Amino acid sequence: MRALIAAAALFLALGAAEAATFQVVNVRRGDTLKLRAAPDQRAAAVGDLPPNSAGIAVVAVDTKGSDWVKVSKGRLNGWVNARFLGYDNGMPARLSCLGTEPFWGIEIGPGNVAMDFRAMDESKPQRAAFADPVLSRGHGWPWMLRLSGGDFLIVDKRECSDDMSDRRYSYSVIASVRGRFVDGCCK
Repeated sequence: MRALIAAAALFLALGAAEAATFQVVNVRRGDTLKLRAAPDQRAAAVGDLPPNSAGIAVVAVDTKGSDWVKVSKGRLNGWVNARFLGYDNGMPARLSCLGTEPFWGIEIGPGNVAMDFRAMDESKPQRAAFADPVLSRGHGWPWMLRLSGGDFLIVDKRECSDDMSDRRYSYSVIASVRGRFVDGCCK
């Protein structure tokens, strides 16, 4: 009981962990990231973020998937495509990962993953939330995403090939998910 009280006191003294923050990526110098009134590239622009913006909060994810997220930065609020965001620790906010023989897919979005292992065991696609990506010490990557039940993904900024084509990917992934241990490529 004393250990539990001590742990609770330490937690309160240190404060709760802060939510992940994001930065603008893939936007050229001199350009801006348009914030939209709705999760659609044709929606009205409601603001702009310069390419060096950081400390951006994701406050909502589009119910149709994780391509569009609602962000907040100071007084600005609006929808942006997640491919233009990265975690402040450098990991992209949106990645599509795949493996071959057997085929599988993992879609990583801000705070969640969608996993499809149907070709392996005919289970239906599953979703899981993850805690903020943990950055490896001493490097700018790899990142570990801890999922529920002890599952995890490790995303590395290492060129990868799907072994079936000449296509090259900028990221690789190792996943331990619900008794499966797989590796593949991400873009």
